[in-house]
Amino acid sequence: PSGGSFLETVKVDLVELDVVVTDDDGNTVLGLTADDFRVTEDGKKVKLTHFEAVRGTPGTDAVDPTATRPRPAQPGTYMVLLIDNYGIHPADRQRIVGAVHEYIERGDFADAWVAVASYEGYLRMRQTFTRDTALLLEAIAGLEAVSPLGTALIADRTSTFRHGLDTLRSIESLTGLVEDDELARRLTSFSRQIAAYAEDLRHQNRTAFQAIGTLVNALSPLPGRKAVVYVSEGLPMRPGAELQAATEEVGGGLSEGHDMRSAANREADIDRRSGALDVLSQSAPSPGRRQRGGSSSGGSRPEGLLELTAMANAYQVSFYTLKPLTEYGGVPAEIGGGAARVFSPQVQKARVRNLAETLETMASDTGGLAYFATGIDRLLDRAAAELGDHYSLAYPTDHAGDGRYHEIKVKVRGKKLRVRHRKGYVAKSVEAKIADHTTASLLLALDDN
Repeated sequence: PSGGSFLETVKVDLVELDVVVTDDDGNTVLGLTADDFRVTEDGKKVKLTHFEAVRGTPGTDAVDPTATRPRPAQPGTYMVLLIDNYGIHPADRQRIVGAVHEYIERGDFADAWVAVASYEGYLRMRQTFTRDTALLLEAIAGLEAVSPLGTALIADRTSTFRHGLDTLRSIESLTGLVEDDELARRLTSFSRQIAAYAEDLRHQNRTAFQAIGTLVNALSPLPGRKAVVYVSEGLPMRPGAELQAATEEVGGGLSEGHDMRSAANREADIDRRSGALDVLSQSAPSPGRRQRGGSSSGGSRPEGLLELTAMANAYQVSFYTLKPLTEYGGVPAEIGGGAARVFSPQVQKARVRNLAETLETMASDTGGLAYFATGIDRLLDRAAAELGDHYSLAYPTDHAGDGRYHEIKVKVRGKKLRVRHRKGYVAKSVEAKIADHTTASLLLALDDN
């Protein structure tokens, strides 16, 4: 009929991807266009339908004005300071918390919304998102006032490690005095003790990953980019690896290595990531747990880590991790006597890397940064800057709500440029979104949840 009309609504699901490009010196590279990026999902090239070069502060001549609209920090710029009060050394915690206090006093967070949380065997929100400096300082003061909970935990781990080295030293002293079969039997028996110790560490890992996952869940409904600045001594990537390394040196290598890049292990990793939304919200059994009889991660990653980073990627949360610089070089003071004789450089490297790799993985898988330093100022500066200065890309997907993990790779045109972004995502179901909004409302008290 004349003047008649009709309307058709089409729903398009987009994968939004925030990308940070830096040069060899770590400086953010601006001025790129959509044609400079190549994005693939699950190995297939995708077509970008949205592109924006986002700036946190105006006035940089290097940016192409046709591809950028300068703007201040947006309401959707969120940062959480998460202090591991359970496993951090008291001296490190005192130094880091003091530095954060000074950072807040200087007002270096600018217009970002900031929250403060601590891990104490469970997640504790000390201050929900605010721009009020006084409230943030009060939260940090409250953290400074409580005793570090990790003193006993660190002492227990150190004692176990030292006892293990003493045992290995005793076994090593029998070389040439007993038959090789007897030496192997003793080493095998000691390996069983390591396995029991490692299982205890795995339990501690799972508890920590679930607590951090609760925080990530709560951030999911918030618009824009989110960063979690996580300060910790680290969580063991391969529980008991340092003692196993010492055992292999004494026994000439009794353990077989794992092929961490095999197709079977990669498929297992994808299955675990795909189950992330259910696993960490405890609404379904973990694929990793169902495969517990074997090695679902090929021995490469602890249970819960893949699920955590997959969830963070689904919710656009980047981890910026800090491990205070301690125990680098030499034999630690607490390792003495016969134990020091089997504390080789290889064992020391395994010990340090074992804790550091988990923090590196949390950062690299989610497009963040891992720092190993005595202070936290530089990491906070980078996190705040990258929440502002980045490239926002998007492309349509037909995977919406399938609950599966999808791998993303981004390449940028130009030599010596480094790109950081979330490595994949799990397509959230409607049920998962509703559960996340409920968690966020309860944990963060969002007025407009």
